[in-house]
Amino acid sequence: MPEPIQTVAFVVNTQKPRAPLIARRLSDLARSCGRRCVMLEQYPILPGKLAGADLCCTIGGDGTLLGVVPEVVRARVPVMGINTGNLGFLTTDYEESALCEGFLEVLEGRYYKESRALLCCKSVKGKRGLALNDVVIRCSPTFRLGHFEVFADGKALGIIDGDGLIISTPTGSTAYNLSAGGPLVHPQAQVMILTPICSHRLANRSLVLPPSTCLTICEDKESSSPKISLDGKPFGQKFSSVSVASETIDLICAPNYDYFSLLRHKLNRF
Repeated sequence: MPEPIQTVAFVVNTQKPRAPLIARRLSDLARSCGRRCVMLEQYPILPGKLAGADLCCTIGGDGTLLGVVPEVVRARVPVMGINTGNLGFLTTDYEESALCEGFLEVLEGRYYKESRALLCCKSVKGKRGLALNDVVIRCSPTFRLGHFEVFADGKALGIIDGDGLIISTPTGSTAYNLSAGGPLVHPQAQVMILTPICSHRLANRSLVLPPSTCLTICEDKESSSPKISLDGKPFGQKFSSVSVASETIDLICAPNYDYFSLLRHKLNRF
């Protein structure tokens, strides 16, 4: 059984109407149990703000949780998301009446911790970024057809004509990858997914690759540099490669967490 949580850092998305109220309720509960609480309402959080925390609890939606990924990984702190958004694949859904009880279980060490893979995107100038869901490469300008020549470990995969590419983790397979027609992949599968966006070639389809693969994509010479985003945030530089990161991130889930039940509930599947 995991150790009880002693220090909780709450990251609150104040743009969500119920988030501040839930944060106060949970922090009051934690303090009544003798736990230390830190409230972080500045978003994105500043470097070093998670130092000393045993748990980062985000209150908002999946986007709120994705926004703390770099700092959570840097501080080596597990993260738990409380969903006040719409879909919420990464966050934990609690009924209003069970929220405090469920959070108390987490504080006492009664939770399920799952390690998730990350993607590492490197720029030609040496900048390095991490993504829990996906790295997205889109045409710039967005109204023209792009031509992307893709290489895996230096070997040509071919040319993808379309609006862009999604390189996804198994965790991110239920996000943009799914909307673009990519496969659903169990989050514990050790793979990386390459999915074209609105491909103009019938032969361009999603490709599931082993985790050791290093992808490089040559830019279309006739257009300006593609736009690159990591979990929806601009990367801002020319990239050189995308691969599975050496780091992982730990998600805290309720003790009764069931991925297949989550799929049925969120996607009305099966």
